[in-house]
Amino acid sequence: NIKEVSITDSISKVIRYFRNDIDNKIFTEIYNPLGDLFVKTNSGLVLQVLINLIDNAIYWLNKSDNSSKQLVFKINQIENTLQIADNGKGIREDVIPLIFQEFFTMKSDGRGLGLYIVRELLLRINAEIYVVENPTDKILPGANFIIKFNKEEVKLWME
Repeated sequence: NIKEVSITDSISKVIRYFRNDIDNKIFTEIYNPLGDLFVKTNSGLVLQVLINLIDNAIYWLNKSDNSSKQLVFKINQIENTLQIADNGKGIREDVIPLIFQEFFTMKSDGRGLGLYIVRELLLRINAEIYVVENPTDKILPGANFIIKFNKEEVKLWME
């Protein structure tokens, strides 16, 4: 069922889905100064992408010694992007080229399919995901991902 899917609403739903892992443990913020981003797809695709990314962030934040854990989502209407950042340990530089490959994992009990599936789902709607490597482009010092949506699939709404 293809429709205009709100990125802000989708993030909020997934944060509620993980509320037992997030409430009073991880500070979350959705930053969308220019309003929401709407993507033409089915909501299941967007939810699955966010579930995988947020699940990873929660896992790695819980592995970090950081006392004030943070997870931030930044919507940029001009660039058609969603940046997801945490203040965990971050991604080792040597594994960045591998993290979207199937069966690659750094988790002791991981299967290595989460980020692979995220990338595959995004390719279906001509979107892409990549790791933010330049420290000046990072929102938080941990893992930072940017999802770039295809202009044709995005509808802009001013709040």
